[in-house]
Amino acid sequence: MITEPKAGSGRKNFAVFRAMRAELLQAHPEQFALFHGGEFVGVFPTRHKANRYADKHFPDDACLLEELTDRPVVIPWIHTAPKPDNSEGSAGAEG
Repeated sequence: MITEPKAGSGRKNFAVFRAMRAELLQAHPEQFALFHGGEFVGVFPTRHKANRYADKHFPDDACLLEELTDRPVVIPWIHTAPKPDNSEGSAGAEG
């Protein structure tokens, strides 16, 4: 299942990707499609090459980079728990 980003140019990039996905997947399987500013930029053979292009041409702006595959895409989710509040001292400390 594909979920849509909530705001900004990311939403535009994602909409363009969704509209073009089937065509790009058929023409360029296992490659990487790059989107910027709500427009399709191009297809690259590796993620590294796409990232290098994006860094050079859009250094201060968000892009969408999608692998063109029919396999399910797993997006990692990282949760960082807050550190414990030690303002009252730690256990065993003399007070």
